[in-house]
Amino acid sequence: MTVAPTNHGLLTDKEGAGFPGCRILVDGQEKDQPFTVLSFVQRYLDPLQKKARVCFQTKDGKISKIWPEPVAPSEAQKVIDAENAAGDARQAANDAYVKELAGAPKEPKYIEVPAKPLPKETAPAIVPAVGKFNEKIDLIKAKIAPDCTDTEFELLMYMANKYGLDPLVHQIWAVKYQNKPALIFAGRDGFLEIAHRSGYFDGMEAGTREEYEDIIGWCKVYRKDMSHPFYVEVYLKEYLKPLTAGQRPGPWQTMPRVMIQKVAESSALRRAFSVSGLYCPEEIS
Repeated sequence: MTVAPTNHGLLTDKEGAGFPGCRILVDGQEKDQPFTVLSFVQRYLDPLQKKARVCFQTKDGKISKIWPEPVAPSEAQKVIDAENAAGDARQAANDAYVKELAGAPKEPKYIEVPAKPLPKETAPAIVPAVGKFNEKIDLIKAKIAPDCTDTEFELLMYMANKYGLDPLVHQIWAVKYQNKPALIFAGRDGFLEIAHRSGYFDGMEAGTREEYEDIIGWCKVYRKDMSHPFYVEVYLKEYLKPLTAGQRPGPWQTMPRVMIQKVAESSALRRAFSVSGLYCPEEIS
């Protein structure tokens, strides 16, 4: 299959009279020229601003693809990328610790709240030690960690105490998938609870946009002690799974923008507040 060559140029004008397309000063040429776009390409042309650098491909003399020309990252973006990389490294180290903790043999059935003080930006845990619920332990376990082993349940309660989330109001819970290790989940509102309680949360922005025939969810999270926000983008195609025969449409099919924005918000909040070992169910399902 022959791939059309990619052209580069400056977008000088859009949508002339009776002319569905644009004018582009192609690199290496002295004068801009008109181009007609294929009908499905118009929506990618509309967001582009005049005087913007663009890349485009043509088919039968018409523009079949057009997109903004990538630019070198700014110094501010380099700082953000470095912060995100550092956050990813911390998260990987913490995930490894949690896995090690889950696999270690333990004699006590109930976990105790750690005696050492919590970090400065983390408020005291609101979840009491599991030992205080001895007489109702089976009921609690059935509600927030059905089918989990004692070790998995202890790990869940450790994470609840670590981040100050209350499993009895469904801020954190565990799900067992067949014979695999249990996964511990926190909803987006649980991550917001951690952010608000830290004292450093300075707001967030989130939304979706369409680009390259995909829906992209994005989120910016601001901290009072940092000069640059944490920014995350996620692509719907990476999370949307095709329906099997006889399967009814779910939220991902009926509310794709809501779902992919929720993933972006959860991911950005985790990075901004160094939350490790917890994911929202939308990222996994």
